[in-house]
Amino acid sequence: MIESRLLSADETAILLHPERWEPVFCADCEGAIADDRHMRWLEEKPHSHAHPEILLIVSGGGYHAHGEALYPCRPGRVFFFAPFDGHDAEPAPHLPPVRQLWFALHGSRATARMIEVADGRWRRDWALVLPASQDAISQWLRSLEPGPEELRRLRLMAVAQLLVATLLEAGDAAAREDDGRAFQQAVVAAICDHIEETTGRGDDLASLARLAGYSRYHFARLFRSETGMTVLEYIDACRIRRTREMMGAGRTYAEVAEELGFSSPQSFSRWYQPRR
Repeated sequence: MIESRLLSADETAILLHPERWEPVFCADCEGAIADDRHMRWLEEKPHSHAHPEILLIVSGGGYHAHGEALYPCRPGRVFFFAPFDGHDAEPAPHLPPVRQLWFALHGSRATARMIEVADGRWRRDWALVLPASQDAISQWLRSLEPGPEELRRLRLMAVAQLLVATLLEAGDAAAREDDGRAFQQAVVAAICDHIEETTGRGDDLASLARLAGYSRYHFARLFRSETGMTVLEYIDACRIRRTREMMGAGRTYAEVAEELGFSSPQSFSRWYQPRR
């Protein structure tokens, strides 16, 4: 039996048997349930972001949203969230306790976090930056390409299994939260990779802080300490660099605006003119 300092024996057993997992790939998957109270709560707290995530339930119950659908949470349930898929942003106070293993993919790195949720609050049990995550990330990107849905789902399951294998194999050697500065540097590097990849599209300080696993205030201080720039300054630098690359390739303002996530060429122009 594989042993881990990060996981209990029961949690490890769940991760080692993907044939027993219950995947939820989209809001149209089978097994959705109805709960008007939770749907009203979700309407008040809409949430989506630019990075893909995987949520694996290791203990507890309740339910979790995928888009506008709710699915029961039980050990072995796995949720796959593509960029900008809606899901629960905060733990609902009316749900029972649950332990959630989150994998986030950004740039060339992946992070893993174990979250304990109870009484409408969450606590991070541990967090780490996974080494050698490129294979998983490349498979995720391929799953976003046009093609049969069955192959897409096979790739997504492969991504989850690769991340779990990496966690079980190298988790104790990865950059962990209790490593202090080494972990903080790894987390900020992962966030920088993510911003480089997305040029900040769909992101703000709050969403990036959540991805890093810190409060907005703490993350803002940490990011500036490690990079010498604010989050907004870093996003702007990435956007300016992408703008110059695209315009050098003959792309129009409309194409650049769409690539960077601006609502119109005019709004892009207002942003770009003072920064030229």
